[in-house]
Amino acid sequence: MRIAELVAARQEEERLQAHIRAYRVTAHLEEMMTSGASESTRLRAAELLGKTVGLFIEKAPPKDEERSLAELEAELAKRMEKLKVAGSLGGRPND
Repeated sequence: MRIAELVAARQEEERLQAHIRAYRVTAHLEEMMTSGASESTRLRAAELLGKTVGLFIEKAPPKDEERSLAELEAELAKRMEKLKVAGSLGGRPND
């Protein structure tokens, strides 16, 4: 029981230290963003600050389910028909 308490206390201490470090880093980035020596320094600080809040997360395109050849051909035919209709009307297709 005592070991579990010590482990929990240690984990809590590590969590608090991580929060303190994150706060210090973001505070420094905010300072650099507003009063950096050069435009590139300010821009890089803004970029890194944006990354801390997830603004620049690259998202993988959704994976399509495996489709049969017949399904792919049907979709292609449908899209080609839309192009023909849009072309004859002088507009653009919606898809």
